[in-house]
Amino acid sequence: MKNYSVDLEKISLDTFKTILTTKRLLPSRTVLLDNIDKNFSWFSENSYLNMEELMKCLNSKKKQEEIANRSGISPDYIVLLLREAKSYISKPINLDKFIDISSSLISDLIDLNIKNTKDFFLFVHNRDNIKSIDTLKEQYNDFDQLASYCDIARINGIGAAFAKILYDLKIVSVKIFKEKSIDEIYDITQKEIQDKNMKNIKILKNDIEFCCHYAQYLD
Repeated sequence: MKNYSVDLEKISLDTFKTILTTKRLLPSRTVLLDNIDKNFSWFSENSYLNMEELMKCLNSKKKQEEIANRSGISPDYIVLLLREAKSYISKPINLDKFIDISSSLISDLIDLNIKNTKDFFLFVHNRDNIKSIDTLKEQYNDFDQLASYCDIARINGIGAAFAKILYDLKIVSVKIFKEKSIDEIYDITQKEIQDKNMKNIKILKNDIEFCCHYAQYLD
């Protein structure tokens, strides 16, 4: 079965360090570049070799204090490092945020305890659910549209409104999204927003850059 989010175990600590030194960080997180070689060397030398292991060793205040005492790394640095690592975990979106999907479909899914994009994505990628999926597809002609939304929304930074814009532009999956360049996605989304006079939606090039970068680590 496909993972909904990035498999953090597959991103080595060296790769994570490269990501931090090459991506555009939030201004508040640029301090992560300070002593980055020394700090990451300490984690590697102590057998924290990928992002999954890194997050586990920092996932409580007590553990953070222990690491800070053992390593000499600033507690503030450790907190920011954990926040940055957590940004690679896809955040589910409630299905009722997709306002163009029929409310009856959403209601039927909720009855099946499928409430958000992660629930739905895992549901459609579980072979045990084939009969239920076929039944829902026969009932609702927007089932596949919702499936596309839930796939593309796995990319952190893409919410319900952005997923709808991409869908209308025939970018209906993570696979297709990954085939596009930052400039191409930015240009066509800006044109779509302007053509449809979506004054309440603002998508910056930095947003696209983050999404494209994140998408490369999704299945």
